[in-house]
Amino acid sequence: MEKGSQTGVTWYKWKGNIVLSGTITALTGISIFAGDDPVQIGGVDKRVIRLLTTLAEIPYIPGSSLKGALRHCVERLDGKYKNDNFYKKIGEYYKHECTDDKCVTCRLMGVSAGAGRTPCEGLLKVRDSYLNFKSIQKSEPYLPRSYCEIKNENTIDRLSGQANPRKFERVPALSEFEFSAVLSVDKEDDVDLLKKLFKAMALLEDMGIGACKSRGYGTIAFGNFDLTNEKERMKFLLYPFDKEPIEGIKLQVRNSSFYGNREAKEVKVLIRKREGGGEHKPWEEAIQEVKKAIFKNEQKVA
Repeated sequence: MEKGSQTGVTWYKWKGNIVLSGTITALTGISIFAGDDPVQIGGVDKRVIRLLTTLAEIPYIPGSSLKGALRHCVERLDGKYKNDNFYKKIGEYYKHECTDDKCVTCRLMGVSAGAGRTPCEGLLKVRDSYLNFKSIQKSEPYLPRSYCEIKNENTIDRLSGQANPRKFERVPALSEFEFSAVLSVDKEDDVDLLKKLFKAMALLEDMGIGACKSRGYGTIAFGNFDLTNEKERMKFLLYPFDKEPIEGIKLQVRNSSFYGNREAKEVKVLIRKREGGGEHKPWEEAIQEVKKAIFKNEQKVA
């Protein structure tokens, strides 16, 4: 590990990147709202965020939304959620940010300028997740060009019994998004942050993303699944917890030599070991393999 300091700040030489890739599958409709638009009579109250193209307006999961949800899960797992003096209002929202260089939450997710310390970028970069069109081919005849469904809801006044109808837009269940993230590695201990990230991803499968999670929206699954068979689709939808958490997420290791000769080592990861093993690896074994790939034949960065 190469380490130095300048003006009281500790710095490390970059060693490599770990690229995570896979699929986010919606088990229930997902609503990540774009903001408040003027509501037309009979129109939709809340619309989902979209990527605007010349052909269509395509729903997607912003990297900022996904990373924020993962940060929330890391805070819970790290005992930092509403549980210490550093859980405070940063800008408009409450979150944990502290001055401890060894804090897992802050090292993984970053620190903003309002946290009382030098702002720093987290080691984790989460990219936007775009819709996989193959996943909605069966639903496409029943969907408008927006590739979304409209869910009608009612709020009932407990005293008068009067209904207040509303319409929310959702990306339909079994839609798939291409997931990608990058974890930068400055020192060997940074690879161990994968443990916390895997657990956060598994927790997020239960917690959900987007709005209205308490009433059924936003349940997701990380991984790669073959949902082309109708029977398998229904089994996956009805019994989602039969699968392993974050099943089939791929890790591609890119050490400093990769960016010169474009050779990368790839391993397939499961957070828990499946009977029979196959190509999948238990996450502890995969993390050790990642460490070997980055540090075994380490070359100094010029």
